[in-house]
Amino acid sequence: MLKTVGSLIDSGWDSKSPEIIKNGITRGKELIEKNKRVYSKKDLCKLSYFIGNGYMNLYSLSFSKEKGWQQILNNINLQEAKNYFREAIHYSDDIPVDLKKMIWTNYANCLDTLGRGMDALFAYEEVLKIDSNFSMALGNKAIAMKTFADASGIYREAIYNDAYKMLKSVQNKKDLILIGGIYAKYRIDTELKNIESLIGKEALSKDFSHNSYDLSQLNAFERFYVEFCSNNKLFLNLHIHEDICEASTFDPVFIRLLLPPNDEKTFYNLAKTVNQIKEDYAIARLLLVQSQFKTAELNNISLRTTFVNTPDNSISNIYTGLIKSAFKEAYNILDKIARFINEYFYLGISPERNIYITSKELWMDKISKKNWKLKLEVLESNNPSLYALYDLSLDLNPQTGYYTNLRQMRNKLVHEKLIIHGSGWSGIGDDHNISYEKMILRTIRLLKIVKCAIIYLINSVNIEETKKQRKGIVLDPITVDTKQFL
Repeated sequence: MLKTVGSLIDSGWDSKSPEIIKNGITRGKELIEKNKRVYSKKDLCKLSYFIGNGYMNLYSLSFSKEKGWQQILNNINLQEAKNYFREAIHYSDDIPVDLKKMIWTNYANCLDTLGRGMDALFAYEEVLKIDSNFSMALGNKAIAMKTFADASGIYREAIYNDAYKMLKSVQNKKDLILIGGIYAKYRIDTELKNIESLIGKEALSKDFSHNSYDLSQLNAFERFYVEFCSNNKLFLNLHIHEDICEASTFDPVFIRLLLPPNDEKTFYNLAKTVNQIKEDYAIARLLLVQSQFKTAELNNISLRTTFVNTPDNSISNIYTGLIKSAFKEAYNILDKIARFINEYFYLGISPERNIYITSKELWMDKISKKNWKLKLEVLESNNPSLYALYDLSLDLNPQTGYYTNLRQMRNKLVHEKLIIHGSGWSGIGDDHNISYEKMILRTIRLLKIVKCAIIYLINSVNIEETKKQRKGIVLDPITVDTKQFL
């Protein structure tokens, strides 16, 4: 029965028949509903993967160039594909490697389609950890990298160059056509020609190789800090083509505005918010790193505070406090991003009101007691990075979102308690209890989510400002001071 579901969805795609695909999806859902308790994780993984593919196929068949980016907003096929790929990943512990690679690749493709290119790059990395030569992941990652090339400023040619080399490396590989079919080969060929026309063959012949960052002059904590943040991809930059060089260890991303003469005030007002967002991110990241770097000095400081050891192996000390503070600080950034969106895109919410990234009022207008519609300012922006932030807000929804547990953890930390348990703890995690290892992983995960949100925010502004350039508005740049008075 499982194979029937996959066969229906594949044959529906081959024959361009939405009805056959829908039939396969319906059968798959029925099998899960009837047999969820008896099916193995492997079977549930396969079915979820098949259904996710089905929804992606339905989206592809309904895609219209005329509708542009607007068709990704609240698109039921993309939302269902995203959810079912996540289900497949949830059940993927003991599945064959080849299947796991395809699940992660197609999930990344879905995120990229939703405008969430940075999230997609993280997902492609999960595939390449399994198989660094997997053609489908390499090719699609290269295409996703292109999204950020123009926004990256001085890294533009280097990113295009790296993407070009990645595409060239898979162009004639057998597994590309074997898995992706003729369309995959056609798309790779098309993307190669596109890059050639964008930056020219001379730029593609340049050597953009980097030396690894030099840690020899840093003290022990600085070395640990740089390596921890680099290994977990926590630096805020668009140096996405290389993450072990000096440039990849800084946080240079910032907004750029095209403003009338003598209107520096607008820039500086928005810059203050971006400064606060980046400052909060830097502090959250630092708190996490500091929690992992034990020193005699911090040990002594911790010992000045009395904590009670409870029988359930809970941990309370300065290091667990640092982890908790990192988590809270990181989550709170999301609401500052919401305020920036409201101000920059003129979404009409009074600055005196509380605004959250998940606030329905931020993204929608109320048209009746129970009915809401997307704000025209959002819908008609045709801004994929703004759409990415909207999609992220759906994932963060406190009732229905994929990241609901992160919101619950933040609320427990702020308003109640969240207990971290050490090794040997045999309890089950709930709203108030979590293992030390899981707390670290979730804090890193949250920081990556926030990093993506900041990148989308910066890129959404740059997209809007580029529209002004296309309208022929040419203004002199202003020089700003970036020295730190330490």
